[in-house]
Amino acid sequence: MKKISFTLLIFFSYFLILIFLSKEISFFRIWFYVFIWWGYILIFDYFFLKNSGKSIFFKNLKEGIKGIIYSVFLWNIFEIYNIFLKNWNYHNLPGSIFERWLGYFLGFGTVIYGIYISTFLVSYFLSGEFFLKFDIYSFFSKRKKLSFSIGVLFIFLPIFFSRYFFPVIWLSFIFIFIPTLDKFLEVFDFLDEKSKIEKYNYLLIGGLFAGFLSRLPPFGTTSC
Repeated sequence: MKKISFTLLIFFSYFLILIFLSKEISFFRIWFYVFIWWGYILIFDYFFLKNSGKSIFFKNLKEGIKGIIYSVFLWNIFEIYNIFLKNWNYHNLPGSIFERWLGYFLGFGTVIYGIYISTFLVSYFLSGEFFLKFDIYSFFSKRKKLSFSIGVLFIFLPIFFSRYFFPVIWLSFIFIFIPTLDKFLEVFDFLDEKSKIEKYNYLLIGGLFAGFLSRLPPFGTTSC
């Protein structure tokens, strides 16, 4: 408990310093999103290393960079949607095209790792029979065609009925990947000792937690 308290203290100190700097210095205001999300990821990745011996970046930087590229690719799928639906936009962007694209790359590169770290924190703080009570995984893993069909439907519904169905975009990939979830969950190696039911529930709640953070003003700012 002392370790997590110390880690939280470091993170919130960093968080407060960054807020102060962003008020005083335009550079930190423009790059706030990149700093806050990468600070969140790297600080808790180090805590992750100390507590489990596993890490995204501190043990295998090459694989970590590869994951950033995957993350950018994944988020650009949603950006294609946004070209047509215009559900979000970006403010306080750098004037330079190079800086702007660098900001996009670093910002979009946090998506997978934000979910990864959030899932780790959920699994660290929350455990027990609660995660075995709601067996969503077994239901859909036995009905893979149904799961895949729902995922595809959730991809197309927002295009035609964006006002009502835009949020289901975020769920579409979960249903599509359920048939291959075993392979996907290997990425979340800190859940190796958990059952498939627990793994799926932890991933869902970790994703929701990351989504909740992204809606908070400091994390959800779209400077880059």
